[in-house]
Amino acid sequence: GKNVPVKVTFQHKDGSELWIRDFAGRKFSSFQSEGHGYADRLLVEKFGPVTVWLALVLKDEKLHLITRRWSMFGIPLPLALSPNVSTYENQADGKFCFYVEVGSLLTGLIVRYQSWLALSK
Repeated sequence: GKNVPVKVTFQHKDGSELWIRDFAGRKFSSFQSEGHGYADRLLVEKFGPVTVWLALVLKDEKLHLITRRWSMFGIPLPLALSPNVSTYENQADGKFCFYVEVGSLLTGLIVRYQSWLALSK
């Protein structure tokens, strides 16, 4: 839908951050943490049984998140079979702006959203 109110909250938990995204009452969450070992310098994000290792790449004043590897149920999968992800964050007019698009060859578009966040106290 358009103009859906979004609330994002963060909780620190066991060296990770739990991100809870609330789209007008429909919640979606993931864990984000710093990569270690072979995942050094990567952001690791877990969505249920799926884990994605992301490189953070600054280009055109936007921070892009680029998939470098992924697994499902702990089983590494070929990068060529990973979902197609286009994600970036940037700052504009004092706001945190973001764009997320996820799809796959088998399913087509899975989700696409973009918006901005205002900091609350």
